[in-house]
Amino acid sequence: MRRNGLNILIGLVALSALATAAPAGAGAETAPSFVSGGKLLVCLDPTFPPMEYMENADANQPVGFDVDVITALAETWKVEPQIVTLDFSGLLPALDAKRCDMMISGATLKPERLESFNGVPYLKTGSVVVGRSDADGAFSSYEDFSGKTLSYQSGSIYEKIVADVNAALKTAGKAEIDVQAYPKGTDVVQQVLLGRVTGGITLDSEFAFRDLQKPGELKVIFSDPNKEQYAAYFRKEPASDQAAVEAAVAELVSSGRLKAIAETWRIPADALDGIGQ
Repeated sequence: MRRNGLNILIGLVALSALATAAPAGAGAETAPSFVSGGKLLVCLDPTFPPMEYMENADANQPVGFDVDVITALAETWKVEPQIVTLDFSGLLPALDAKRCDMMISGATLKPERLESFNGVPYLKTGSVVVGRSDADGAFSSYEDFSGKTLSYQSGSIYEKIVADVNAALKTAGKAEIDVQAYPKGTDVVQQVLLGRVTGGITLDSEFAFRDLQKPGELKVIFSDPNKEQYAAYFRKEPASDQAAVEAAVAELVSSGRLKAIAETWRIPADALDGIGQ
């Protein structure tokens, strides 16, 4: 579900202000092999708020949920976190080429990715329909929007979702959903705020970011029960790294650290259900 990012100048950003460096080998009894040099080098594309983004044009390091997760993992392994920024399409190739140790960048867990890399989930995500905060009505499925108008970003997976729902509604003799497609996610939300559509379809994490920026303007009026998982990707060898990363994520969950990060970015608490188990 993660879309391609913008072309970003490749750079190495040290997050020394967020974590304290430790000698090589610190925490080696629990750390994966790729942090043995005393640092955790992670590739990401900072164009996907609130997961990772630049706060403004003058920013020299990204912020976001994933950045906080990277920092937390580095602290768990007692190493220094460093970030390499790349276009999204170049992240896994860079990981494969050993230009970074992990890829954590709003990338969902996909079977085709697991053919070449190991992956450990750290957050659930899914689609939601957002409406104005004063919106009425209860919606338990996409079919409940029969005869109403929804907006979504053109070229997104939502086109097929709504097309399939409309096909089912038509077969059942019910009114189809009227759809409005827009080139940008901001346009989708704007139509909601203007009252021109009943709701806009987006990701729950994107809604969280908008709610963080302007609290109370929107609310979730339907959550798609089909969920995916954001995952941290890393190379398959050595095989022991899988257990080490899984243990670190489980530690972040049991300590409450991952929950605290989610609360900072307005990520729903149920996005952690089943994570680290």
